[in-house]
Amino acid sequence: MPFLLRYSGAGAFPVAWESVMNLAPSTVEAGRPPPAVRFEADAAARKAVNAERARLEAEQQAITAKSRSDLDDIERRYRRQIRQLPPGDRRALSERFAATKAERLAQLALVDEVNGTAPRLLGWLQVQGGARAAELGRDPDSERVAVARAVLELEELGWLVDDRQTAGLGYDLFARRPGTTDQRLVEVKGFAGNLGPVVLEQHEWAQAQQRGADYWLYVVTDCAAAPRVVVRAQDPAGTLAEGPRLLERFKIPVAQLRRLIETSR
Repeated sequence: MPFLLRYSGAGAFPVAWESVMNLAPSTVEAGRPPPAVRFEADAAARKAVNAERARLEAEQQAITAKSRSDLDDIERRYRRQIRQLPPGDRRALSERFAATKAERLAQLALVDEVNGTAPRLLGWLQVQGGARAAELGRDPDSERVAVARAVLELEELGWLVDDRQTAGLGYDLFARRPGTTDQRLVEVKGFAGNLGPVVLEQHEWAQAQQRGADYWLYVVTDCAAAPRVVVRAQDPAGTLAEGPRLLERFKIPVAQLRRLIETSR
């Protein structure tokens, strides 16, 4: 199974194949990836392969567990069918069924485990950013402006920012401070006008719960006129304790958002 991996200077990670639809050919000659990139990509590829192997193995084991249960049910029904036969015939049929069942269980044991091979590089592309900060985002009325405003603020504060919107990771921006281990996984929400309820989709809320203090929610208002960041909430899943613990979409009412509004950066 082919995987598409992206290296952004802050590590390598799998991305959806749909992301290549946003690429356009360039006349700039590409250089070969340095060893650090190959190392990070190989580590990410091995992790992706192991995750896929574990997923397939879990699916396969669920199937074989159901098959074993079905065999037990068949055996119980079969024993009821032959219990009126003479002892000798009943014993012979039981032994024949037991042998057939043992053979089938041995076959199921062989397919219980899914093995993978080491990842192999098929090819690579050097991607150059072609958009300015003001062109980031998908919604021209709010998201594009909101993401650009968040990027500008973070860069002014000394963060290096990488756009992760098309990676499907549950957040829009990855920010890190050079020379430190500080990082922010930033989900950006924007409003053309005043503050409104914010909806975190299922994968976004899941990341908020899993990433804890590394996950930040930025909310930008007045995107149609004078955009400003009004919410910079660290660990929204921990702060909003009344949010769902399950992996669901989560609508944050305006009243709760106002509690998150702060001036610190």
